[in-house]
Amino acid sequence: MNTRPLMLTLIMVLGLVGPLEASHLQQQSLALQQQGLTLAQTYRQLMHQRHGLLDQLTKLNHKTKHKDWQDLFSSYHQVNVDNATAQQDLTAYTQSTSQDNWNTYQNDLNQSNSDQNDYQNQLQSLTPKQGDAQAFQNQATALLTALEANQQQLDANAQAWVVYKQLVQQLTAAKNAHNHN
Repeated sequence: MNTRPLMLTLIMVLGLVGPLEASHLQQQSLALQQQGLTLAQTYRQLMHQRHGLLDQLTKLNHKTKHKDWQDLFSSYHQVNVDNATAQQDLTAYTQSTSQDNWNTYQNDLNQSNSDQNDYQNQLQSLTPKQGDAQAFQNQATALLTALEANQQQLDANAQAWVVYKQLVQQLTAAKNAHNHN
């Protein structure tokens, strides 16, 4: 068996590993750049959507400002978080009927009720004195629900941004390791 051609083939293949790895790193870098641009564009779109929803809420009552609705949305969001937490606590209690689980559920349910009352009071204060209060509140609630969906998308985008930054750090480390070899 002629080992010379085999040796030359191995040398060529081993010699190409560096350039192939560099090309792969460059492709990863380009893909990450595109991902970063997409995340930034999505963030801008979501913030534009958020601003539009706040504009719509402000138009419901011309005496209000974005800040009023942002504060109301914070209360609305907190009620949703509280309700989800209370539901998780109830599920935990049904799986293990301990007194601690029951107490946790009751505490979170009380907090949810308190936050719900705060939300209702804030909504009532933003409701115009003239006109159909129920129709106003239904419109406001629909827009707040859209704002909640927007917030969930913003949260998902923020989480994707964290993963993106980790990937950038890993790629940077891989590039540095490649450059030192």
